[in-house]
Formats: sequence, structure tokens, C-alpha cells
Amino acid sequence: PVPARPRRAVAFCCDDRYLPYALFAASQIAGQAPQRDFDICLCGTEKPVIPDSLAGLGLRAIALAPEPALAGFGLDARRSESAYHRLLLPGQLAADYDRILYLDSDIFVQGGDIAALLGADLGGHAVAAVRDNPQWRTPGRMPEEFRTFRLGPARYLNSGVLLIDVPRWQKLGLTERMLAFGQSRGGQLKRHDQTLLN
Repeated sequence: PVPARPRRAVAFCCDDRYLPYALFAASQIAGQAPQRDFDICLCGTEKPVIPDSLAGLGLRAIALAPEPALAGFGLDARRSESAYHRLLLPGQLAADYDRILYLDSDIFVQGGDIAALLGADLGGHAVAAVRDNPQWRTPGRMPEEFRTFRLGPARYLNSGVLLIDVPRWQKLGLTERMLAFGQSRGGQLKRHDQTLLN
């Protein structure tokens, strides 16, 4: 068990199927930033097992508390409940972190300054993300979920890379709002956690 050090972290959420990929991405980041001022966390409902071969990288394995509200949320053959866990990170890790960079397990880290990204000015927003591919190519495109839920046009964000201002997220009650939306429309979450984020 590695305790939290700074108030910033890169976090992956995964089940056993995606753990090898998350470990690979985490080791890429650790190798590029050996003197880092942020933690690298692997999170799951069961504490992820970090192999002895990676013990020297200082990775944190974190067991997230179960969230009963996720029962009945839409899943598919590729996604387990762990797809929704990124939305729980600000609440469950608030005691340790003020800023979290969430990354999907299938991210390939080529380089860059993760510490600088963690310190980016979010302009008072709770989260920074990139537009999802269809809207990136056609910015005015109306996402299917927006039509389904009778929402107006807006930016449609990809949930695979999220820079989260934890206190701001908490202040806005975003996790609670997403869980409430999901409970009332669980079977209609076409893109799972991404639908909730948007």
C-alpha cells in the first residue's frame, strides 16, 4: 500500500480484463516522469494487483467503494461497471486529491508534460475534455443522445481523458446529478459513462 503524496493524480479505472493495459499505460507515465509530483493510481471495486515487476514504480492500487446506484446502468460485451467508476473518482478520492487526470486503460502515452497538464487553468470549470470524434470532425453535429433526451445542441465530450478539478466537481454535485440521471434512464445510456458526462 502506497499512501497519497501530492494533491494531484493520474488515475485509471479498470477491471481484471483491462488491468494489463492500465498497468502498461501507468508504467509509460512512470518511466517518463520518474521524479513526478503526482501519483499514478489504479482503481477498481477490488483493489488491483500490481505485479512485483512494477513494484518500484510507486503506483497506488485503490479499492473504490461499491456504488449501488450503478445497478441497472447500461453495459455491453466490452464494458463492465468499471466504465462508470471514473465518475466516482472525485467523490471517493477527494480526501487525497484536488486534481485528477483520468485516462482510459487503452491510452498510449507517447510523451508530454503530465505535471503541466495537471496544473492547467480550467477557467473555473469542473472538468476539461476533448470533443468526441464525430463532433470533432463536424462541430455542429447533434449527438444521438441529445435527441433521445430532448436536449439542445452542445459540445459532446469524450470521457476517455478527463482533467477534473475535484473541489469544483464536488461543489456542483456532478456525480450525484449523473447518478440520478442514470437511475431514471439506465437502459438508454447509449454510450454509458460518456452519455452521463454529457
